[in-house]
Amino acid sequence: MTLGTTRRLREVLSAGSQPFDVLNRLGCGSLADKLPASASLDELLSEAEHEARCRRHPYLSSEHVLLAAAKAAGELELITEYTSALDQTQVRVHRWWQPRGRRSALRTRGQRLLDEQQRTALERERHRP
Repeated sequence: MTLGTTRRLREVLSAGSQPFDVLNRLGCGSLADKLPASASLDELLSEAEHEARCRRHPYLSSEHVLLAAAKAAGELELITEYTSALDQTQVRVHRWWQPRGRRSALRTRGQRLLDEQQRTALERERHRP
């Protein structure tokens, strides 16, 4: 199951095709300047998706992209700031709300997939240098 994106991130990604454009639209132009020249948007989004899966978030948001960019730029202060903000963000689950779609992350199948994705992402994180 690939992660969906939030509405805000979808709008930003549709307007820019380079990591520098995306980060500028997210309001982090200074972080965009510190990215390596070889950084691509696909690599940045792949790393952002990995961060979302580590936290068991069903959607990819702009905060995940900013964390991935901070890691690529090597900004330790921003990494700890974004990490703590994302770790405190809880995915809201309303017990009274019924999932509408067959692929909803709140259904049993979606929850199992999120568990599996988190487990593989954390294993990948442990094996990184």
